[in-house]
Parts: sequence; C-alpha cells; structure tokens
Amino acid sequence: MLPYFANRATLEGLYLQSTIMGGPIFYLLSEVSKTPSCPFVQYKCTAYNIQNSKDHFDLLGVSDYIAVSDELIAQARSSDFLQEAAVYGPWHHFVNRKNVSLVDVVRQLPEEVKAENWRELFYDWFISYKSNSRHLVVLDHKVVRRQSAAKIEEGQIAQPEVSCNPSLDVDFNRLVLTTSCPGKLHLLKFSFHDAWQTDSHDPLYLLSPGVMGLIPSTNRVTLTFGPVLLWQIAGVISFASCLFSIVFALW
Repeated sequence: MLPYFANRATLEGLYLQSTIMGGPIFYLLSEVSKTPSCPFVQYKCTAYNIQNSKDHFDLLGVSDYIAVSDELIAQARSSDFLQEAAVYGPWHHFVNRKNVSLVDVVRQLPEEVKAENWRELFYDWFISYKSNSRHLVVLDHKVVRRQSAAKIEEGQIAQPEVSCNPSLDVDFNRLVLTTSCPGKLHLLKFSFHDAWQTDSHDPLYLLSPGVMGLIPSTNRVTLTFGPVLLWQIAGVISFASCLFSIVFALW
C-alpha cells in the first residue's frame, strides 16, 4: 500500500509474505544504504557501494535515489550513472542518467529452472546480475499453474531486427503495454502474482528475480490485477458471515 498512500512509485514493503521480490529488494537497499535493515535471516546483505547497484537500478526500473549520509552522497556524486538533481535540507536527490524503463525486451532465451528452489536461485542470480545476464524462468510452479503448459520458444524471443520501443502505462491496479514487437518476450518490472490477467489471454511467466514475463500477441495488451477465484470465495464467505451475524443479533 506504500505507493497508494505516498502517491508515488516505491520499492517493496517490509514483509517477505507481501511479495516474492522482498529478498532482492532488501539486497539492493543494502547496496545503497549505510545502515540497511536486512530483516530476512535467510537472505544475506552486502556492504554499501553505489556503483555496484547500477545494473540493479536498471533491472528494476529505479530512476531516483535519495541519500543523507556524507559517505553515500560522495559515492553517488562520483558514480557514472547518477546525477544530483536537488537538495532538500539533509536529503540529496539523485536521478539516473539513463532513461530507465519499466518494460524491456528480453534478448536471450531464458534458462528454465525447477520450482523446488526457485526463490534461492532467483536471489543468487540477482546478486551476481549484470546487464547481459541470462534470465531464469519457472514453468512448473503452482503460482503459474495456469501457464504451466506454456513453453517459451527460442524463435519468439530472437533478437529483434528493429528497436521495439515498448512502453508501459501504469495505474494502481492496471498496466497497459504498447509495443511494436508482438511475439517477443517482454520483461515487466513488477512483482509476479497470479492475480494479474491479460485481456489478450497471453500467459504470464515468472522471470528472475521475481518479475513478470509476457509474450504479447498484439501491439497493445492490458493487464488487470484480480480478482481470482479464491478472492471471490472469500467474498462470499464474508458476506454470508455478516448476514448470519445480523440475523443472529436480531433473533
């Protein structure tokens, strides 16, 4: 709910249960924070080094960075990808020199991994990620049961002959992808959740480090978040419980 109340884009919340991206996000925060929280014992953190976060910023679509401590301000100023934009009291606002996007076209065939330990594999992949790293994909996990029969064909993600220039229109519970390269695998820099549904009925794929992959069949695809069957069942149960409570109280 942080983006909702802050009225701006943010990274993830504190709780690992709220998103599959919790581990990678807190590793990134340890790269850019002098005193990171590092709340998950199963995920190690690292020493802060702004320059090392360059590829992670691009991977997750991070365009802004705010520093307070003298050490991190100095590192941000000396980095080759951040530019100081403004100062508000103790807060120094830096912007990414690269015009990062929330959607990219995947240029290499992802490597399939099994569902048993995909979280650990995704986390290790994220730690060593470079701009030319080959993504991992899960095709047999229960969270992608609707897509488990789908296979990503090498021809579908071949190097595009021309620039695809995909763009993403972002709303609170809706994403609209526009691209000139239907049939190519696109990386949407949002946490995967099986409540996301496409109006084109194209399947979504779970890609490292926990984001969504989509092969659009048209130039424009709209993704909406929920509801899924379990939400509908929960709603019916809640309504029945309220109705029973009112009848019982009156009786």
